[in-house]
Amino acid sequence: MIYINTDNLKRRLIYLIICASVVGFLGYGAYKVKANKRLKCSDFKTQIEAQDAYNKGATYLDGWDHDKQACESLPLWKKSDTKN
Repeated sequence: MIYINTDNLKRRLIYLIICASVVGFLGYGAYKVKANKRLKCSDFKTQIEAQDAYNKGATYLDGWDHDKQACESLPLWKKSDTKN
């Protein structure tokens, strides 16, 4: 007869669930970059927002020059953010 220690199995399962939750929570930032959604520069209002998403793993935002600068055609910040 095979004996399975269920207490140890339960502890390992709980530990795995907690670790997966923490990694999932920390891995998401302001932009939840999904692998199945292709973000475009038109999805952002400013270059800073696009750069933040690019730094968090969004692809297709760098353009053809591959200089690691996302959506260079967008303004750096919104006009309402500037102080007169």
